[in-house]
Amino acid sequence: MNLNNPEARAAAERAYWEAVKDCLIQFHEFKDHDATDAVYGYQKEVVSQMSSPLLIYHEEPFYLANEIADKELPLAPYREKYRRIVQG
Repeated sequence: MNLNNPEARAAAERAYWEAVKDCLIQFHEFKDHDATDAVYGYQKEVVSQMSSPLLIYHEEPFYLANEIADKELPLAPYREKYRRIVQG
């Protein structure tokens, strides 16, 4: 994927945030609308304030969902389900 292409980059960013949302729903038992609100709030309050917001994409969506949910879950028991989320 060519991330220098604005459309490809936007699609990759949407897929990333969708994976974070799916992690909130699947692993933290958020309702769909609550996960959407949490992701939007995080983007608005944290990412928009970062000096280099692209750095957020270095974090695995699973761990970012943990941060948003304020609950540290280990990846190991959820690895297969998480793999399916990130692979779409």
